Amino acid sequence: MANQSVGKLELIFGSMFSGKTEEMLRRLRRGQIAGQGILLVKPSRDTRYNDVVMTHDGRVEMKAQVVGCAEEILSLVTPDISIIGIEETQFFNGDLLSVLQVLLEKRIRVICVGLDMWSTGEAIPLMGRLACVADSVTKLNAVCVSCGADAYLSQKIVEDDSIVDIGGADKYRALCRDCLEST
Repeated sequence: MANQSVGKLELIFGSMFSGKTEEMLRRLRRGQIAGQGILLVKPSRDTRYNDVVMTHDGRVEMKAQVVGCAEEILSLVTPDISIIGIEETQFFNGDLLSVLQVLLEKRIRVICVGLDMWSTGEAIPLMGRLACVADSVTKLNAVCVSCGADAYLSQKIVEDDSIVDIGGADKYRALCRDCLEST
C-alpha cells in the first residue's frame, strides 16, 4: 500500500433501504481481509440492535462500538486501526467535522454512512457539509415500494410529528418522486 500523508474520507448516503449500511460493511470486510485494523462506531441515539450494526433485512451485521458523541471516537482509535466506519452519521453534530480532521491527519480511512435528508424532504446540513469535503461520495437509492423505480425519500408511515424517529419498515417506506406526489 502506498504511503499516504493523510487519510481518506468516504461518504455513503441516501434514503433508508438503499443499501448504505451493507455497502459500508462490505468495504470494512474488504479491509479486514487485507489485514487492516477496523473500527465500527454507531451513535447511542440509534438503539436498534444494541452494539451491532445490521442491514434492514438482517443479512449482514458487524459488532460496533456505541458512542455518545463524536469526540468519543478518538478515544477508541488504537495504532492498528486503518479504517473507521461511522454508522448513522446524521445523528452526530458539527463536532464530527473536527474529529474527522484528526482521524484524517492520522492517515485513517473513514467511511461515513447516513441519510441525506429527513422524511420531511429537508436536507440534513451535516451530510451536505460532509459531501463537500469527502474524497468520494456515493449516493444510493432504494426501490420505490409502489412502482419499483428509484426511490429518493423515506416516507414516514406512522402518525408522529417528530423529525427523528428511529425505525425501519415498521415506520418508513421508500418512495420515488412520482409516487410521493400521488400520496
